Amino acid sequence: VPQRMRQSSANPKLVSGLRPRKASGLHFCLFRAFISRLLPTMFSDTSIAPLQCYLRLFSELVLYHEPKLSLHLEEFHMTPEVYATPWFVTLFSRHTAPQPLFSLWERLLCTPVVASGGDGHGGSSTRR
Repeated sequence: VPQRMRQSSANPKLVSGLRPRKASGLHFCLFRAFISRLLPTMFSDTSIAPLQCYLRLFSELVLYHEPKLSLHLEEFHMTPEVYATPWFVTLFSRHTAPQPLFSLWERLLCTPVVASGGDGHGGSSTRR
């Protein structure tokens, strides 16, 4: 585990004061910090409603940022439920090697979320 990751994982703001004792504990702490910061409602109840909301939002983001891809996927009935559910449920950890996974999680956990102003979206939060 890179030094930078060990330092950021021990940051109480990120992991609510948890201190990992070994690598698997570090993984759990990062996973928990990721969920509480970026997907706070994902596992909030026993229904799949939160996941469906995230997948709907993801679908809209793909349509906005990659309209040709979105239309191509739709043409073949490839909804986000088919290909993106594992991404949201495992936070990309299922088929990603630890090093790139830690880099991704570190970026998502340590990059400040700032309010965008004057963009006509009501000051919604965006990631830099």
